[in-house]
Amino acid sequence: MPTLPSFVLDTSAFINGWNHHYRLPVFAGVWDALARAMQAGDVVSPSEVLVELSKRAGDPLHQWAISQRPAFWLPSPSWNVHMGSIQEYAPHWFTGAARHDADPFVVAMAMAEGLPVVTYEGLAFSGQPTQVRTTKRGMPHVCAQLGVPVAGMFDVLNHLGAVFT
Repeated sequence: MPTLPSFVLDTSAFINGWNHHYRLPVFAGVWDALARAMQAGDVVSPSEVLVELSKRAGDPLHQWAISQRPAFWLPSPSWNVHMGSIQEYAPHWFTGAARHDADPFVVAMAMAEGLPVVTYEGLAFSGQPTQVRTTKRGMPHVCAQLGVPVAGMFDVLNHLGAVFT
């Protein structure tokens, strides 16, 4: 029996994790654990995240993500009911800026499935909140306005029981 999802990952969770926090080959175990969780259905993302990652076509992260394709769900009609609320708090996500193509789908998926969003948006490399003028435009702020919990990759790894020695 497949596992029910526990987390929805945003594009930044993949890119920042891969490029800065859990770089290969040192942290290969992180990506192995995440791959197993995605294959089991415990960690998911909307297919739009994979589309954003495809802009990195040919690089190792994109290749890794393609191997997890079933964990990138196509949009569900159940997500549509949340788009109006999301647009109320993040109209800039819907203006074709291309920087936020997956964001409304990530939040809508989380709302429809009752899951936390895993994102690095709004965080500095240290993990501390960024002090920028666009804080109210970022995913953590929008999630807070909509009552969607936000988690970090450490939360995911802890949930998975991942231990690296």
